[in-house]
Amino acid sequence: MLLPLGAMGRPTWRPVLRIFVLISLLSNTSFAATPVTGFSAGVNTRTGERPFRRNLQNFQSSGAAFDLYIQALQKFQSDDQGDMFSYYQISGIHGLPYKAWDGVTGSQQNGYCEHGSIIFPPWHRPYLALFEQRLCEYAENIADTYPPNSRRAYQDAADSLRIPYWDWASNASLPNCLVTPQISITTPSGRKQIDNPLYTYKFHPPEAGKDFPSGAQIYQYPDTVRSPDSKGNSQNNVVQSLMQANAASIQSGVYQLLTSETNYSVFATDSLPDRGASYNNLESIHNNIHGITGNGGHMTYLEVSAFDPIFWLHHCNVDRILALWQVINPNSYVQPESNNYGTFVINPGTVEDVNTPLYPFHASADASNFWTSETARGTREFGYTYPEIVDWNVDQQTLISNVKTAVNKLYNPVSASKRSKLPTGFVERGFQNSSKVINGKLDRDEFLKLGVNNLNKQYVINIVCDRDGVNNPFGIHFFYGPAPANAAESSNAANLIGTFYIIPAPFRNASRPSYNQLPLSPLLASGLNSNVINSLDEDVIIPLLTAKLSWTITDMSGNELNIQEAVDKGGLTITIVARDVQPLQKGQEDTFPKYSEWTQYDEPTQGKPGG
Repeated sequence: MLLPLGAMGRPTWRPVLRIFVLISLLSNTSFAATPVTGFSAGVNTRTGERPFRRNLQNFQSSGAAFDLYIQALQKFQSDDQGDMFSYYQISGIHGLPYKAWDGVTGSQQNGYCEHGSIIFPPWHRPYLALFEQRLCEYAENIADTYPPNSRRAYQDAADSLRIPYWDWASNASLPNCLVTPQISITTPSGRKQIDNPLYTYKFHPPEAGKDFPSGAQIYQYPDTVRSPDSKGNSQNNVVQSLMQANAASIQSGVYQLLTSETNYSVFATDSLPDRGASYNNLESIHNNIHGITGNGGHMTYLEVSAFDPIFWLHHCNVDRILALWQVINPNSYVQPESNNYGTFVINPGTVEDVNTPLYPFHASADASNFWTSETARGTREFGYTYPEIVDWNVDQQTLISNVKTAVNKLYNPVSASKRSKLPTGFVERGFQNSSKVINGKLDRDEFLKLGVNNLNKQYVINIVCDRDGVNNPFGIHFFYGPAPANAAESSNAANLIGTFYIIPAPFRNASRPSYNQLPLSPLLASGLNSNVINSLDEDVIIPLLTAKLSWTITDMSGNELNIQEAVDKGGLTITIVARDVQPLQKGQEDTFPKYSEWTQYDEPTQGKPGG
């Protein structure tokens, strides 16, 4: 149980970023850093109980908490862009404008963010905590201005408020609150419709020719955009369509990552070279969501992605997946690895480890004391958790069991599967009706009904490509059968298996392959259900993929690109690997499927570009 308000008193919880900095400067002539602490309201320091970051799909209907969140975000975004704690400057930590924050100077033409790095996941933890710290400060102040008859309810909501996450793995559709230019909420002066701060961030003044470079169109927009049309207007309907077309592969990839990968180094980054055939990883999945939600807009380009409000919802979910994985695998974590890209502070080629500072995030007022992957290993230090992780008053094994149960309930509920073990009506083993159109596009109900994450064999497409070899972002579209004649139709073709987006790293003077993986389970589950195949055995699937698998690449405007150029300049290589799976049975919801080692098959890609 959380401590009652009277036990601690609300004033002691209130964040005081500005006051702290002012007092420090007045009392100490030397530089005093700003500590990133997260938000402490609602935390029971005795038991460790703390508020949840909540799923946006549900949070958008939460009433008082959502009202405060929207108003606080609106106020946050309206801050003077010259303010160190403004939305603009905190977002700018990630990439542009490549300026020092909190006195942490650097010389590289890059942001502070650790991309292509072994510490990519934990770097974002204090970053999100800083954002949360600032936003919740505003929410507390706003709650105090509500009329007496509702003030206490809003103050309580403010104390338990944390930034929400968008779980694109369980429901890939954009929540309604992200796609409307205006939004209705209850304010201290009543019900109002206001400009929606989740829809866009408006630069003020516009950044063209100021902090951002001139030239590229993405730097010229006066506000953040998603899938922009020729006039620079967001097309959230296009993003919605792309997310839905790839929903099944995203859910399958996340579940396979959480349930089968036990090595942190393989789990964490797309740049680890010695990973065997295990190409699935958190950074790669993260990159793909950036590519889909941006589709040529700000999220596509990592140096400006953090200005789009959807960035924070996306990265909150990335942090959640990290937290889930950490509970399941408590003994594997950061090992020394070279970062070829570097950051604003760290030179390319630097070997990073668990004690590498997570610049520019200070852990105290001591300017030399930074958060590290070791000190930021948990969520408790920052005053939040996620609904699946109730880690107080429970032993470790019970916690692991509880989290596994929650993961299965979300992404592989065995009780939801209605698929029979094998289809009927076949004269012989193999595949027939191979001309029938099947694809990997399944909605959540179809996905669960077909038991996509509980098949007895998994096939995946492994994709490796130098993120900077082609320079500009592009999508690799995979099809069951030939690619559409009109390349612009590739991303939502009737026979689409799935799309993977390759987005360039923000620091484009280093070469390092990016490892990615696209599951074929949604396609093959559809094939079983449609009587196209009657088995997942290799003597059935490999000939099928050899005959039917094709791919093409397009830029963010849907223009077809030369695949051979991606092969020659980016080292694009595509292979098929598979492994046997011992699926879950009813009553095993607190365990995971058991997986064999990967086996590579060359035939399906031989003679095809990148094969």
